[in-house]
Amino acid sequence: MFPGVDAEKPCFGPAEIHVMRRALELAEGALVTRRPLPRRVMQEHRQQLAKSIIRLAIEGELDPVVLSAAALGSTVSPASIPPAGAHPRRKAIRRT
Repeated sequence: MFPGVDAEKPCFGPAEIHVMRRALELAEGALVTRRPLPRRVMQEHRQQLAKSIIRLAIEGELDPVVLSAAALGSTVSPASIPPAGAHPRRKAIRRT
C-alpha cells in the first residue's frame, strides 16, 4: 500500500473514465432533448447523473449506454423537470 492512498476509494483508469464521460454526455443529451432546462437545474441534474454513473461503475457496469440509461432512471423524475419556458427567478416584464 502506498502512503496517502485510501484503499476504500475506487480508482478508475483512462478507459473507465472515458466510458463514464461518454455515459454522462449521453444522459445530458437525453435531458436536453426532453425539454430545455435552466442552467441551474441542468447543473443539479448533471451532478446527480455523475454520482449515479460513478456508483454504477464501481459496481462493475462499464457500458456507456447502460450507464446513462440507468443514471437517468435513478436520478431524474418527471416531476423534477420544470415545464418548458419556466424560469422561477425571472419576473414578468410589463410593457405599456
